[in-house]
Amino acid sequence: MKYDLLQIIKDKIKILEKNKMATMVLEKMLKDTPTNIGKFEADTLYFTKTKKETVCLELFPNNRIDIGKDVYENESMENYKTSIIVKNEKSFDFQSYLSIPGKEYHALMAVTLSFEGTKLVNTNFGIWNYDLKINDFNEYFSNFLENEALDHTVLGYPSFIKIQEEIHHDLRLFPDYYERHEISSYNGKFIYDQYIDGVNERKIIDEINFNGIITMADKGLEFFMANILKINNLLTELEKSKQNISEDEKLGNLVDFYVNALALKDIIRTGWDKEHWNVLKERLESVAEHTYSTMILAVGMHSVFDYRNIDIDKVIKMLLIHDLGEKNIGDIPEFDPRKNSKKERELLAFKEIVSSLPNKEELVDLFIEFSEMETPESIYANLCDKMDCDIMAKVNEDNGYNHLDDQENNPAYKSEEVQKILNSGFNTVADCFIEYDAKHYQVDDNFMKVLRYVQSNNTKKIGD
Repeated sequence: MKYDLLQIIKDKIKILEKNKMATMVLEKMLKDTPTNIGKFEADTLYFTKTKKETVCLELFPNNRIDIGKDVYENESMENYKTSIIVKNEKSFDFQSYLSIPGKEYHALMAVTLSFEGTKLVNTNFGIWNYDLKINDFNEYFSNFLENEALDHTVLGYPSFIKIQEEIHHDLRLFPDYYERHEISSYNGKFIYDQYIDGVNERKIIDEINFNGIITMADKGLEFFMANILKINNLLTELEKSKQNISEDEKLGNLVDFYVNALALKDIIRTGWDKEHWNVLKERLESVAEHTYSTMILAVGMHSVFDYRNIDIDKVIKMLLIHDLGEKNIGDIPEFDPRKNSKKERELLAFKEIVSSLPNKEELVDLFIEFSEMETPESIYANLCDKMDCDIMAKVNEDNGYNHLDDQENNPAYKSEEVQKILNSGFNTVADCFIEYDAKHYQVDDNFMKVLRYVQSNNTKKIGD
């Protein structure tokens, strides 16, 4: 009897119907799998292709699907396994394992690719070699894989050709002797760690000699590369399907996005208007001008101080888009009652503005990263965003545009926090801004230095 394997899996794992990318990958993996099910028990489907090859497919309740294949040759068995682990509607893991027995070793190769939509966000590639004299290999192997192997994850967004490798080579030759060699790539260099009987040595090497590894498991490398290339092809197909629109529609989407962003030139920074700090300037700053200022500040800080751990290009992109949502919801200043819901409303507005762009997922991820302030780049970008406002308060003051008179209707001025600052001896609008925000800069001494320098110097004279 022939079976629709994909439908059987969908019936078991409903979330698979929502994750288009995971479904495409699974369809590709099942393409060469026989449909004559030998037996079906405990959520496992068993097939027998030939006397030398057996295939089984396991369905797990936690949205995981394993496709395993055992190949018998020369009284030994090589075991291949591919796993699809669906996390949610957007993300899933693709894993491949290969177990190769040998006369003096037992090799395991494993690769894990983690996806958010069509974006590869994590990779792990490992080769382990075990001495067969281990008394209880199965128990040792399962513990090692659970506790150690899966910890070696390379973060980033590498291409399929340049996936960063980590190679693990373990030998247990004697009961009381432990030796381990690990080669990992980092920042364009190869780091070689050698653990021998409790002693660790580390050095930088210029290149890796893969000859022994490839000789040991060339079939495994071919197997993994074939699977990785399959996924790469699927990604390409999915991206092409997104772009399968007319030239006029593409141009329309581009201009629509541009015009939406252009509107920020006409949206005034509300914090400076008559209802707030009433800056006495003929033309108040627009949101677009504020965006420009934050990017200039980010570039300057990155140039003057040691921020080698900060991806400045990513920061600039964050700052470029961080206020786009204000085109729809307006500029909402501190102490505004709408502030509590601003984050959610701004995200929805931002999604709407970038919805016609092919890379909208990437931009939304970047916008959320900026909002959550959990990465070095997002913290740096938020500090630039905040300090631009503080410096502008001082620039306005030094040019005679700021004053503390007639502020009785200003919600910020009337706040308990600002009144506490004024009662502590500070007597300017700029001091109110700077002292109120000073707590945010405690995570970065460089920003605090710049803030205090601006507070104690006349910016008009600096500009001249």
